[in-house]
Amino acid sequence: MQEENNISKEIPNVPDSKDTSTVTPELPMYTLDELSKYDGQNGNRAFVAYKGQVYDVTDIEEWSDGEHHGQNAGTDLTDALSNSPHQDSIFQSVKVVSKIN
Repeated sequence: MQEENNISKEIPNVPDSKDTSTVTPELPMYTLDELSKYDGQNGNRAFVAYKGQVYDVTDIEEWSDGEHHGQNAGTDLTDALSNSPHQDSIFQSVKVVSKIN
């Protein structure tokens, strides 16, 4: 159990999305089970999936404690956001850390 918690507190080794000086390597793939470890609880990082991309929302104030308007970090929000007032642009400034498998 301790090992799982340490894993989910670390940011995966992904390229800086703002660094255009190098070729961007392929992003890692996560399963929904792997994504669920990044729930923003107990010091874990908070990741959410949307339309096949996984975003790190850890440092976004609205996602403190891994929850935002009834939605939980560590989940795929694609279906939930299809009925929300948000558009795809809401993730424009959020770092992509992975893809969902």
